[in-house]
Amino acid sequence: MSNVQINGVEYTPLNQSDDIRIVILQRGWVFVGNFKKTSDSECVLTNAKNYRYQKSGQGFGYVAKHGPTSDCKLDPCELPVRFHPMTIVATIDCEASAWNLN
Repeated sequence: MSNVQINGVEYTPLNQSDDIRIVILQRGWVFVGNFKKTSDSECVLTNAKNYRYQKSGQGFGYVAKHGPTSDCKLDPCELPVRFHPMTIVATIDCEASAWNLN
């Protein structure tokens, strides 16, 4: 998506296709994928992976910026992951060029 200009003001779309996030949900679920809020009651991650394990001491911040390390266990989800926004504990923006989710 590209920026849009309205009345001389340039706007950037919020949900670009490269809006990759690590999403921490209630009950310990962690996913990474292309994030989009589709309504007040639903968010969706496409090209999602279940982020189930990380051994290194680098943490989510490092992985978000530099991509997954060799000790990360990421299980691909064959279909989109949908969840209610109220189940989100936190999201971490990821450097899109560091992640190969397709």
